[in-house]
Amino acid sequence: MKQEYTSAKTSIKQIPAGFNIIDKRFGWQPDTINLDIGGGKYDLMTVALKEKGVENLVFDPYNRDMVHNVKVVNRIYNNDVDTATIFNVLNVIKERKIQLNVIRLAFSALKEGGMLYARSTYMNPAKRSGVTKSGTFQHYKTQREYLEIVKKIFPNAELKFGIIFAKK
Repeated sequence: MKQEYTSAKTSIKQIPAGFNIIDKRFGWQPDTINLDIGGGKYDLMTVALKEKGVENLVFDPYNRDMVHNVKVVNRIYNNDVDTATIFNVLNVIKERKIQLNVIRLAFSALKEGGMLYARSTYMNPAKRSGVTKSGTFQHYKTQREYLEIVKKIFPNAELKFGIIFAKK
């Protein structure tokens, strides 16, 4: 199933806010692997995680080429990922089924005891989801609404400190 609206134009050159929340509240653990689903075309988070001793594997079918994504899939095949991040991704996918597939990918990649961290921003007080001026899609849901989606795959998911987290 393909997204009706591509996420290619939604990649922003910044370290996501979720990175700092994890750093402050949970701590990035050195000598671990993070799967960054929908991590975009920029490597700012990869560089920041490397400074923490974390290897970051970016999987993004819209902003990385097929060779790159296949290499990432081959690396995560054995469920050896310690953490998975889904930052500002669920909000740009219109279809619930595809949102759930993104969360399932995180679940399948994580080792037992691995942690999922998810966060999506919303900035429109009218909270009307739809197509943006740039031709992309944007949901304007609250973190609590995204939590309910994540709980379909990670029933133990919680929302605290402005981030959704769950242990596999």
